Amino acid sequence: MLSSYKSTDSGIDYLCSIILDITEKKASERLLKEIESQQRLIIENVHDPVVILDFNGNVLYGNPAAYSICELSPGSLPSPLNIRDFLSPESLEKSLADLAEIKRTGNPVINEYTLITQSGKVRTVEAAGHLIQWNGADADLVSIRDITDRKEDKDALLQANRKLTILSSITRHDILNQVTALLGYLELLADHDLDPEIHTYIEKCLSCTTTIRSQIAFTKLVDDIRNKSLMWQYAERMITHVLDGYSIGPITCQVDLKGLYLYADPILEKVIFTLIENSIRHGDHVTRIAFSYQIDDGDCIFVYEDDGSGILDDEKEKIFRQGYGKHTGLGLFLIREILAINKMTISETGTLGSGARFEIRVPAGKWVVKEGV
Repeated sequence: MLSSYKSTDSGIDYLCSIILDITEKKASERLLKEIESQQRLIIENVHDPVVILDFNGNVLYGNPAAYSICELSPGSLPSPLNIRDFLSPESLEKSLADLAEIKRTGNPVINEYTLITQSGKVRTVEAAGHLIQWNGADADLVSIRDITDRKEDKDALLQANRKLTILSSITRHDILNQVTALLGYLELLADHDLDPEIHTYIEKCLSCTTTIRSQIAFTKLVDDIRNKSLMWQYAERMITHVLDGYSIGPITCQVDLKGLYLYADPILEKVIFTLIENSIRHGDHVTRIAFSYQIDDGDCIFVYEDDGSGILDDEKEKIFRQGYGKHTGLGLFLIREILAINKMTISETGTLGSGARFEIRVPAGKWVVKEGV
């Protein structure tokens, strides 16, 4: 660009020319237009709906799929088109807050919104907003996915689960009533002076009926697992809560879990209860139990140990099998299943004669240690 002017200072006329090199500026503008043109070409050919918004919610651009999901015709749209034209009131408020968050932080935001189509149909969408440059200004690129069917399937599944839980609870209650009555009659029979062989049969009937009652109680735990949500649990408080409801007699308990939180469902307390019960039932004169943890390659190893007789090497894996061992054999099998649901594993690493030691491996993201707790 050339700029000239004339000066007569000191009586001397001269012409001064200033040349400004704007080559780089022009090249930058051309590059920006080429990028935006490429962006438009890509967006138009994407199957999922995509819109570009300013931070007042005005639609700067929408691809054909975006107009299609809203049942809108570009030729008959209000100008300017705004997100309030196709979002429910609750979703509009949430969307405006998300726009403000993207503008403030520059970070992407993903959320669910309720969309109202031109014909009044309600669609649930998952939208991801990203900060971009559009026509030389900041804007929000929003990619949209219709999850209406998935949402409806999820709601239907939750409703079915609630109905099954109610039905299971009623059925379980009725069966347990009959089992309790059966146990009562069998115990009355056992008190009579009968033939020893008859007594043997009665004892077997009592054992079978007790096992049935235990297995029915197990179905309640399955319902509990299915219906409880994951949450952060303070490990030390969890142990205290279990011990408050379970008498361990003269056994001492050492807890060294300061600051440890585990992300799991509340049924995790059943794991603690079963481990303690296992020590008392099978440990042979246990006098001490202990809880602690250690960090191993990003995982947290939650440790439970006692000072009982310990477990034979060839039984360390068998004890977790369903039906193995004394009584019903559901205890350790059950806790391995509960832990698996929570993405955790358990193994027995104790030494025979020195006591049992159970190590629960908690993966990264499922544990945190908070200082000063």
